Amino acid sequence: MLNRHRHPLSSRRLIQLFLAAAFAFTTVAVVAAPANAAPPTLDHFLCYKAAAAPVAGVPQFPGKPGAVEIRNQFGKFYAVVTTLNEHCNPTEKKAPDHEAVITNPDAHLVCWAIRPNVTVDGAQPKHPNVVVTNQFGSAQMALGLPNALCVPSWKNPDKPEFPDASTPPGLDHFVCYPAKLVPGERFKTKPPSVLLTDQFGETTTKVLAPNRVCLPSIKMTHPDDQPTIINPQGHLVCFAVERKDVGNQVFIKNQFGIGSLKTSATGRVCLPSSKQVVAAG
Repeated sequence: MLNRHRHPLSSRRLIQLFLAAAFAFTTVAVVAAPANAAPPTLDHFLCYKAAAAPVAGVPQFPGKPGAVEIRNQFGKFYAVVTTLNEHCNPTEKKAPDHEAVITNPDAHLVCWAIRPNVTVDGAQPKHPNVVVTNQFGSAQMALGLPNALCVPSWKNPDKPEFPDASTPPGLDHFVCYPAKLVPGERFKTKPPSVLLTDQFGETTTKVLAPNRVCLPSIKMTHPDDQPTIINPQGHLVCFAVERKDVGNQVFIKNQFGIGSLKTSATGRVCLPSSKQVVAAG
């Protein structure tokens, strides 16, 4: 059972109600790869600013909980789930000395803003400084409080019809932390621009400053859930890209149910990355 004690909130009853609402829905456990199997390859993602866009006759993520318990390598905390604001497609990336192909084309990420409450022991969620390493090099980054939950999702551009499974295989949930480079740090091999190709098309864009680090995470909405992390070493480090208007309405299915969203513009490109904690936070 979840520990619901020691929530130093203005209204302890409020968070209890959020969690009670969340527990009304049962999530499907994430299945771990066999112990002797290599973890699935984590794709690059091109992320778009997005918003829910209801379509007549299509439910709008009826299983979205009011609150969740998050567990990842930084610890455990509760969070209120608020607004859908981002959609990420697996993407090919090409630049001099930097190439990546798509390995899991059906596995997308749909992200909701979250508002963290407290950890089980009454402290703020941890957000330490980390050194991250990817195809752009290595750099130390300072993280803020977690602000997004990204859910593995099916996408259908034409109609709300999907495979039976609630989520595509081989992709974790991610909890994302706003991030910035520590003064004096930089990604030494970051190219000035990249060619990105996903299911919405092809774009050449400048690669701007890094602004987000995402950890593979467990999302719990029911005390009987027993999910696991598929690829605990597979993190995402995201860099802002030039804004380009891209309006696509698509249907989505994930553990929150079926819904629809519309993208508005490119936002960031996220690279598979490793991380090492260097300072407590």
